[in-house]
Amino acid sequence: MGNFVVYKSSAGSGKTFTLVKEYLRLSFAEPKKLQHNFKRILALTFTNKAAAEMKSRVIESLHQISNEESSSILGDMLCRELNISKNELARRGQIVLNQILHHYSDFAIGTIDSFTHKIVKTFAHDLNLPVNFNVELDVNGFYQQVVSELLNKIGEDPYVSKLLKEYVLIKAEDNASWDPEQLILSFSQLLQKENSSEHIQTLKKLDDTQLEEVRKQITKIKSDYFAFMVTQAQKALSLINEHHLCDNDFHYKSGGPQRFFFKAATKKAKKEDAGLSRLMEAIEKNNWLNPKVTSVNNIAQINSAFTEIAVSLQNFINEQFELYSLCQLIDKQIYPLLLLKKIEEISSDKKEEERLVFITEFNNKIFEIINNEPTPFIYERLGERYHHYLLDEFQDTSTLQWHNILPLLDNSLSNGWFNLIVGDGKQSIYRWRNANIKQFADLPEVHFGNQNAVVQERTDNLKRNFTGLHLNSNYRSLKNIVEFNNSVFKNLSEKVLNDATSLIYLDLKQN
Repeated sequence: MGNFVVYKSSAGSGKTFTLVKEYLRLSFAEPKKLQHNFKRILALTFTNKAAAEMKSRVIESLHQISNEESSSILGDMLCRELNISKNELARRGQIVLNQILHHYSDFAIGTIDSFTHKIVKTFAHDLNLPVNFNVELDVNGFYQQVVSELLNKIGEDPYVSKLLKEYVLIKAEDNASWDPEQLILSFSQLLQKENSSEHIQTLKKLDDTQLEEVRKQITKIKSDYFAFMVTQAQKALSLINEHHLCDNDFHYKSGGPQRFFFKAATKKAKKEDAGLSRLMEAIEKNNWLNPKVTSVNNIAQINSAFTEIAVSLQNFINEQFELYSLCQLIDKQIYPLLLLKKIEEISSDKKEEERLVFITEFNNKIFEIINNEPTPFIYERLGERYHHYLLDEFQDTSTLQWHNILPLLDNSLSNGWFNLIVGDGKQSIYRWRNANIKQFADLPEVHFGNQNAVVQERTDNLKRNFTGLHLNSNYRSLKNIVEFNNSVFKNLSEKVLNDATSLIYLDLKQN
């Protein structure tokens, strides 16, 4: 079995049991280092509650083992894997338990966020952070203050007033909520996205005056587009009025090709309208009017006039519609962009003034340093301290969290040490915190934007050491529930989900 083991499992299959068993196996492995082995293991999970449960399970299991209580599945498995007697297991258990209780601060089971905070705190200077920074956990509360500060500028700051007015009008067109404060607060969450850092830097470079000039150019393009369309369509409508034509005078009556002119005159004609079969038929055959029309003498000339106008409109729409659509999209985003830029400016000033750092920013700070370094200096000390990494609830880790831990696993595997990842893709519930379920499904492959040579080397190391296993027995649920789940997941995988998503449900049938 390789040193990089990934367990994919379902609920009730013993994920925590497996982690505790591996933690104890590594703690008991070298009899001459029993006083130090546990200090070389770092176990990370996602929530404080899960970390507390894991610590409790380890201590409880050690207590049972060290007191030679009645035979347990865990004890039997450890004896078998370590090839030792129960008396020897109990002796080792007593030593490890005693060491953990006397050196509890070295008992490294915690959350990914707390681990990241520890790194950042140690290397604050290298990460360009104020030494005495304050961690802001309530990000939503912070942005509520920022938005309140922004709204207080209405009437005092003409520029801010204009931005807010235009933003609310755009949202009103989209039938969004009438509450502007909630709209803006929700909008500001874009700044909290893990992948927003690069875009925020681009946003800061944008000049407000330049963006306003772009908006004017876009407005002109849209205005010219509609002016041509309406002018041409009006020519056709004038012909219709001049000769007192009605829908019944055209082929297909009210559903005839003349509807194209009415749509164009009201600025509603789209690219698909220019290619409708009845319009194409009228143009190709140069035949718009019903031959039974008796009130018009020069039908052939009128047909030709309609065809000429229609072809002109058709060519224009086919050539210009994509540019118009693009301008329409950009126009609706310029004021929101300017507003987002203003929110970022206020929040940056506030964070600097109060020396605040969001916990979500830590991952970006670390990634900027480690991404292109084969042996990141901020991990050198940690790499010497911890040998083994056990990662729980991996389906809820974000892309940056995974890439920030990857160098540690790479270093550990290069030294021949054991590492474990456990997760259940079906239980991924932290997408709102940038959880990336795909990276769990893809293991041992690692995908991240522009894959550089360093990341590729780390990926190759994972592949060389990889062993994929499944915990496929359910110890918690009754038979009918297990069978029902198996049926649901099988149908989802085979009939509903796309190929990429179905990987999450692959080989997860439970016994």
